Amino acid sequence: MICNQGVGGSSPLAGTNIINGLIKRRETSRPFGHHMVTIMKHVAIVGSGSRSDPEAVDRLVAALPANTIIVSGGALGPDTWAAEAAKKHGLAIEVIPPDLSGARNQNQRTRRYHKRNQKIVDKANEVFALVAPHRKGGTEDTIRRAQRKGIPVRIIPATQMTKTETVEEMGRRHPALVSFTVPNQRHALLLKDRQTLEAIQHFLSASDTEHHAATMAIA
Repeated sequence: MICNQGVGGSSPLAGTNIINGLIKRRETSRPFGHHMVTIMKHVAIVGSGSRSDPEAVDRLVAALPANTIIVSGGALGPDTWAAEAAKKHGLAIEVIPPDLSGARNQNQRTRRYHKRNQKIVDKANEVFALVAPHRKGGTEDTIRRAQRKGIPVRIIPATQMTKTETVEEMGRRHPALVSFTVPNQRHALLLKDRQTLEAIQHFLSASDTEHHAATMAIA
């Protein structure tokens, strides 16, 4: 498994900290005369159904202030994970599902989903979007509507969020996994530096040795 290490000192481990980079502890109260007025902030969490990282949503919700109200569209994936995480961490949740009653074709259903997305944006003070790698679908519609409204939109890419967890899971499933981080490169990897080429050659040589030993044992 070969991973890239981004220019500027980032590493595969940096992906696990993306939530901490996107969230800053917000004020939860402000002075009003001699009193402190609690600020109730609505945070929308939406995302693509192709995502497979519920732990990302759990970390996001866990980092939000206690008086945050989570706004969800009720769809499978990040929307549902957000509702589950809100209950787990004791935050209020408001689910805004689409009204599909009477919708007779796909065009009508799409318009109903877009109307639901607008309701989410109207309610929210901020949007966190767990986007798909291809950047298509209803999540993108919500992002555009939020941008038109002028509220903050925080994009959580799938690749940055899941790279480290994926490698760790592969290691658990395949203990013989060999991983190597290519320094100072982003995608696409050039695989030209000496360190990387030596790592690849070492892996191939070891694989050839193990294959030869297995062949001798079978013979």
